[in-house]
Amino acid sequence: YVDGKGVIIFDGDISSIGEYAFYYCSSLESITIPNSVTTIKPSAFYGCNNLTEFKGKFASKDHRCLILNGVLKVLAPTESTEYVIPNSVTSIEYGAFSNCSNLESITIPDSVIYIEESTFANCSNLAEFKGKFASDDGRSLIVDGTLISFTPTSNGNVYIVPEGVTAIGNHAFYNCSNIIHISLPERVATIGVEAFCNCSNIISIRIPEGVTTIGVQAFYNCSNITYISIPEGVSTIGDSAFSYCESIKNISIPDSVTSLGNRAFLGCSHLESVTIGNGISSIGELVFRDCISLTNISISDNITSIGEYAFYNCQALTNFSIPKAVTSIGESAFYNCKALTSISIPSNVTSIGSYAFKACENISSIIIPDSVTSIGKYAFSYCFSIESATIGNGITSLEDHVFYHCKNLASITIPESVKEIGNYAFSGCSNLSSVTIPDGVTSIGSYAFKGCSSLANATIGDGVTSIGEYAFYSCSSLESITIPDSVTSIGSEAFYYCSSFTSITIPNRVTSIGDRAFYGCSNLVSITISDSITSIGVQLFGSCPNILNIHVNVYDLAKYCNGNISYQLYEPLSNGTTHILIDGKEITELVIPNGVCSIGEDAFYKCSSLSSVTIPDSVTSIGSEAFRGCRKLASVTIPSRVSSIGSHAFAWCSSLSSVYCKPTTPPAGNSNMFRSNVSERKIYVPTQSVEAYKSAEYWSEYANDIVGYDFNE
Repeated sequence: YVDGKGVIIFDGDISSIGEYAFYYCSSLESITIPNSVTTIKPSAFYGCNNLTEFKGKFASKDHRCLILNGVLKVLAPTESTEYVIPNSVTSIEYGAFSNCSNLESITIPDSVIYIEESTFANCSNLAEFKGKFASDDGRSLIVDGTLISFTPTSNGNVYIVPEGVTAIGNHAFYNCSNIIHISLPERVATIGVEAFCNCSNIISIRIPEGVTTIGVQAFYNCSNITYISIPEGVSTIGDSAFSYCESIKNISIPDSVTSLGNRAFLGCSHLESVTIGNGISSIGELVFRDCISLTNISISDNITSIGEYAFYNCQALTNFSIPKAVTSIGESAFYNCKALTSISIPSNVTSIGSYAFKACENISSIIIPDSVTSIGKYAFSYCFSIESATIGNGITSLEDHVFYHCKNLASITIPESVKEIGNYAFSGCSNLSSVTIPDGVTSIGSYAFKGCSSLANATIGDGVTSIGEYAFYSCSSLESITIPDSVTSIGSEAFYYCSSFTSITIPNRVTSIGDRAFYGCSNLVSITISDSITSIGVQLFGSCPNILNIHVNVYDLAKYCNGNISYQLYEPLSNGTTHILIDGKEITELVIPNGVCSIGEDAFYKCSSLSSVTIPDSVTSIGSEAFRGCRKLASVTIPSRVSSIGSHAFAWCSSLSSVYCKPTTPPAGNSNMFRSNVSERKIYVPTQSVEAYKSAEYWSEYANDIVGYDFNE
């Protein structure tokens, strides 16, 4: 561009201008082509809607167009309403007059022998053709029997295509929204790509008996056509051929049709009935998607596959018989077919795609034959009415969300062939009362049975090695579960709020238990933890107020503590447990192993049997309520490295009479650290630090109880 004036001049030895080189350079007004240029590719100046002139090589005498070797490449879309093509032109290139929206009349000279299709696309005000190839009424161009263009603004809303026409070319009637009725001659054999696309006011059109091909998007968005008959003899219906023909109610596809394109009837929202002839062997992608009024479909027994989204959102479809020859059902094929009450999967089907039957709310049961080897994720999710499901022996994996939120599913048969249960596989199946996980299963995915609130019985097979996080989350009716010896890990919140649990045994091979694995198991009274545990997550037994007995099979507490004893870890020494058992013996005198650096909130809350505790020198902090309510604890020594003590840390230790606090600098305190100890309780601190303790925040409230002590004696 020069000085922002919309002028471009090529500099240097340019030999070729590529396709779409100046695509939508809408400020461009003038172009000068240098002598070095030998080639200009199609659509090089497409969308240059303000271009007024060409100069230099290939420019016509009137500077309106570029002509290269007799080919008219492009016309500048000026404000002029008429144009006479120069006599030097022998052919007109595809899109040469595209977007010449002011053009009303075109005269074609006898020198022209060929005009490519879509030459006059988007010439929205074109009203008349003159000269060679123009029809007698001037409303269309006909080249070698093909009607290639029609004037969209010519008078009249009824058009009878001339008898000599044998094909309707690509884009011939594109955007001719004024046409209401159109008649095609019997000799027409082909209806081209987008031939009647966006002819939104056409009410009726008769497809002649001789037509064999209906092109891609041929009748796309002909939204007012109420009836269309596809004659016997048509072999191909292109992609999106009748998409968004919203007023069509019935379609019959004859036996002669062997190819039915993807999206052929997509969005035909008033389509009620479809008959598919015997020539079709597959239903492609999105063919009937969003045909929300479709209630009845007669389908050929020759169909072998149903493509992705084929019947997506056909909400009124009540019955559908899958042909016996079908081997695959594509992704989302019947997604949101809410009215379907039953579906029978034939014995030749080998794969069911993801989301295939998602949200088919009224299907009551499903039987998956042994031939099926794969079922995709979400395949039957949100099928609210399914009460029973039988899965064939060909399945090895139940994918993520496969029966997600099938809230009325009461029984499920999982075959021995299954090796893996995916994430959320049965999550939200709130009516599922029992499940048997066969021995072949090795892993139960995260959230697999989350929210199965009616699940009272669950048998986990001996092959399972891992139970994923949230696997049985909020299975509030589950009273007990036997975790097999094969399990090595239990994920975070795996049994969260399984409020009917009364006891649980962790098998010997389990090495890790995730955060909050048994949180909210409010009726859990007893738990046995094996000596193989090497990692325990946070809040393991949070909100388990009724735990009375935790059985630990080794004395090496450090293995459980991981450097911290804390409510944040909730190892087997926390959360209001009134009895601690190690090697089967209740502990009253506890020695915390060296290496533990912090004792967190609630760590020994209400351990009423604990009469003595030894805190190692490695500890630096004692959390809030760490020993609250340890009513038999008579004496405690706080090591010298402790720098903070939380609120109520030793409150309501009603037998506590002696506190030996070794730090020379008073630890950061909090309120009520020693509330409700025995009335004569003494706090012994280093002799040289007595005054510091008496004046320190929170310690000062115990000033009368603070006594100097020589810890070196």
